[in-house]
Amino acid sequence: MYSTTTPGNLFTDDDKNAICNAYPASGSACASTSECSGGLACIDAKCTLCKTDADCGSNSACEDGFCIKSCKSNTDCTGGLVCRKGRCNSCVSDTECGSDRYCDQDVCTAKCKDAATDCLTDQLCMSDGRCIDPNTCATHDHCPTGEFCRVNSCQSTADLGKTCQGQKDCGSGLECLTDEGKSFCTSWCLKQGSPCPKGYVCKPFDEERSFCAIAPKAPTTNNNNNNSGNGNETGGAGCNVTRNPTQLGTLELLSFLFAGLWLVLAFRRRQRGLPSNR
Repeated sequence: MYSTTTPGNLFTDDDKNAICNAYPASGSACASTSECSGGLACIDAKCTLCKTDADCGSNSACEDGFCIKSCKSNTDCTGGLVCRKGRCNSCVSDTECGSDRYCDQDVCTAKCKDAATDCLTDQLCMSDGRCIDPNTCATHDHCPTGEFCRVNSCQSTADLGKTCQGQKDCGSGLECLTDEGKSFCTSWCLKQGSPCPKGYVCKPFDEERSFCAIAPKAPTTNNNNNNSGNGNETGGAGCNVTRNPTQLGTLELLSFLFAGLWLVLAFRRRQRGLPSNR
C-alpha cells in the first residue's frame, strides 16, 4: 500500500482518505461485510476480495472481486449512481439520470432552479439546470452564436472544419486530423450525448478517442421526373413506370400494319371482282 509518511511528502487528511479509498485495506478484522469498505467482503472474519455473490450479502453481487450493489431502478442506488443491467454504476449520459438530474463527472447531479439557493456563490443556473462558473460552459448551448464548448470554455467555430496541413493551421484547442482522406481542424469529443457543434458528429478515432467529424449530408430527392398530369408519370421509384398512351409497342405497331395491308388488298380484290377469301 502507498505510504503516507514518505519523507518530503506531506499529505492532508483528505489526501490520506482519498488514498485509502483508492486502495482499501484488506485483512482487517470484521464481523460482517457491512464493516468492510471499498467493496470488500467479510470472509473468515477478515475483509477481503469476494469470490461469489453470497460473499457480498443481500442486494449486492460480486464482480471482479468487489461487491457491487444490485438494483432494479435508479432509486435503489445511492451516491448519484444509476441502475444499469441490474447493477449500480456511474452514469454516462444525462438521459440515464432522469428529467430532474444530469450526468456530471460520472455522477447524477440534481438540476438547479435558482442560482441563489441551488448553486455555489457566483455560479449561474443555466436553462438546462446546470450550475456553471461565469465565463465557462458545460454544453454548447451555454455558448453564444459562433462558439462551441470545449473543456469548459467557449471557443470560436471559425477554424472548425477548415482545411489544414498541420497543427499550426488550426486555432487554439483544435487538432488537425485526417478523416476519409481529408485533413481539417476539429476537436476531440466524448462518445455520449451530443458533444459536437451543429453540423458535426462524434466519430471514433481510435479505441480511446473520438473527434468531431463533419456530418454527412442527407440525400436529396430528385423530383425532375415527376411531371404530374402529362401522362408520363414514373409512379414513384424503381421500374413502376406507366407508358405514355401515345407510345406504341412493336407488336401493336406490326398488328396495325398487317390489318391495314389486309384491308387494302381486300378493297382491290373487290374492285377487280375477285373473291375476298373471307
